Amino acid sequence: MNRAERRREARRKITVGENLIVTGTGQHIDVDRHPERNLPPKTGGRHRWMVFAAFYCADPSADGPKFMDQENLISVGTGCYDCEQPWRPDNTNEPCPAPEAP
Repeated sequence: MNRAERRREARRKITVGENLIVTGTGQHIDVDRHPERNLPPKTGGRHRWMVFAAFYCADPSADGPKFMDQENLISVGTGCYDCEQPWRPDNTNEPCPAPEAP
């Protein structure tokens, strides 16, 4: 693998934790260690919908990187960051019961 190929491959990987690498999604996202900084401020009654992905990892304590890609993607779900309710078409416009941030 030449230098340009290594750089392209590095851009496709997202390190999400110690030895955890998400790859193969075709998207590059700069992951912040404090995701709440990237959220819009909480306002009373409004949900902040998030999309979550779950990956299978046989042994997180094993040495070396663990690649989180399409081969071990278990599920993708959507829910509210604040009240933790799952998204459904019928609750899109319901008010969020979580209190507004102080």
